[in-house]
Amino acid sequence: MIIPANDPLLEKTLKEFWKGRVLKVKLLNIENQKESFKKDDSLRGFYNPSNKTILIEENIFEISFEGVHNASNFLFAYAVAKEIGIDFASFNKFDFAILGGRNKILKSVKTTIYDESYNASPESVKACIKNLLEKPRNRFFIFGSMQELGDESVKYHKEIFNLINNSGIEKCLFICDKKNEKIYANYLKDKKKFLVLNNIKDVPKEINKSTKKGDSILIKGSRYWQLEKIIELIN
Repeated sequence: MIIPANDPLLEKTLKEFWKGRVLKVKLLNIENQKESFKKDDSLRGFYNPSNKTILIEENIFEISFEGVHNASNFLFAYAVAKEIGIDFASFNKFDFAILGGRNKILKSVKTTIYDESYNASPESVKACIKNLLEKPRNRFFIFGSMQELGDESVKYHKEIFNLINNSGIEKCLFICDKKNEKIYANYLKDKKKFLVLNNIKDVPKEINKSTKKGDSILIKGSRYWQLEKIIELIN
């Protein structure tokens, strides 16, 4: 069993129902490489975001994706490969094929667009925001509401709003349906970073008048919004 390290609830559950081998996987920043660690069952990877490399067991791997979340996915893939006997040592560079709307970096006339428009969940949105905050200049977020979250939907959206409001993001254009527009607009009325819209056709005009040359834009939302349709309209 391969699990994330430092997850007490998962470890407690496994002790009750799993008697086999457990490998814990832990991703750390490259700056932590020289720290001393207690001996445990963890496979550690050290991520360097400046050049998108991961140090694992004295081997350095280059990956084509940005972001800690993608580095973590690679580390888990490495752990699975190691457990079944695949030797990664003869490889050092990995170029992954991905679906459209995931981890795409596009250059427009004046901005850099980070296209994550394919779909959205609370955790994936948080990971993409973290990646955006590593970018220079002003940062903007086009955020299509997350669908199919059930009764917890408003709570999850408010968590994301609070994260954005306390971050270095300059402005967030939030798109939601008319049914929920009033709920979210009322919550965001005293938060100057937000503009609430209910039609994606209004997004290009609003973002184009807000951004300057060199700014960064993250586009992330549920498949429902088909946000890829507006990308070519952004300057």
